[in-house]
Amino acid sequence: MAFKDAFANKTFSGEADGGIPLIDNATVKHGSIKLGNGVIDVVFEYRPGIVYSSAFNDKKIIRWNYETMKIEDELALSFKPGQLMVPQGLSAEPHSNYLTVVNKEALYENIADIGPVRPSYQHLIDISSDQMSDIYTMSIPQANLYGSVAVLRTIIKPIIRYPLGTNTRTGEISVYKTVAGQEKIEREGNRVHIFGTMIRSHIVPEIVEVNEGDVVTFHLTNLERAEDETHGFTIDTYGKHGSFEPGKTASLTFTADRPGVFPYYCTEFCSALHLEMEGILLIKPKGYKGKKGEVKIKLTDAELQGYKKNYEDKLVVIDATQDVINSVVTFLKENNYQDYPYVEALVVDAFDQLGQAASSKEKH
Repeated sequence: MAFKDAFANKTFSGEADGGIPLIDNATVKHGSIKLGNGVIDVVFEYRPGIVYSSAFNDKKIIRWNYETMKIEDELALSFKPGQLMVPQGLSAEPHSNYLTVVNKEALYENIADIGPVRPSYQHLIDISSDQMSDIYTMSIPQANLYGSVAVLRTIIKPIIRYPLGTNTRTGEISVYKTVAGQEKIEREGNRVHIFGTMIRSHIVPEIVEVNEGDVVTFHLTNLERAEDETHGFTIDTYGKHGSFEPGKTASLTFTADRPGVFPYYCTEFCSALHLEMEGILLIKPKGYKGKKGEVKIKLTDAELQGYKKNYEDKLVVIDATQDVINSVVTFLKENNYQDYPYVEALVVDAFDQLGQAASSKEKH
């Protein structure tokens, strides 16, 4: 009688503490098989009835069939094997021609000692043929290899970026989401909120002025659309740091208890102009009152004409760049970009940015 039948028919032999029903092992036992000494783990593979067990004391892996209760192959090892893993081996659809096995002791004559802590090691076992073979040894420093799992790459569906303004801890759009052109600084008493944005290679606002003793929060949104265009953010001396993946909004809070001038900047290399991605935090000492300054600047006609020409030259470059962008847009539309989800995600965001550019052109 199978276990499922015994459970369905309520063929119980008694109850354990808490009223848990018991089934007599002898009534549902399919069979038994001697595998070896110190059997630690068991995993299944995609072929029907095939099981792998690790015999720690005997230094071997056993392939056996739980339907016929027969051993099909044994692989002798130079170490005592621990936990086993077959990709998707804990699911109804095990996959792959490989198995990994943990070497708990991690003692190798050909690998140099590196100190009081040894890395963990796994061995890759080829199980594709009638005879298993140990084909590769890999170290994973400071990793817990027990209870590990692996899945098919096709199961994982990574996103390119978060929807703009996402609080990655909740998955919802943050109330502190900030878009380009809407950066601001709000003050209420000694509480200061900075709503800023980050994009290659610029942090807005570039200058933040607060008073000594203020409680300051930077709410930052990464405006990037490109994949893996992550920005870091830190403030010198204040020990705060955040990682901002594309589309993410997050906050950093600290008390401005030390007056002075402190740079804040991107800590993750993001572009050739990475080192220019910075701003300045000005913390005024308590009670500080500065003198009003007077600036008297008068430009000559030649200087004014020079600035005008420089402006007009830039407009020419901008128009030429827009022509290139328009040609790319035409190409994308003619080739049905929406048929390719990965491309569509990039294009939709790019069109959104183009819309903002058109709005800015009308205003300025």
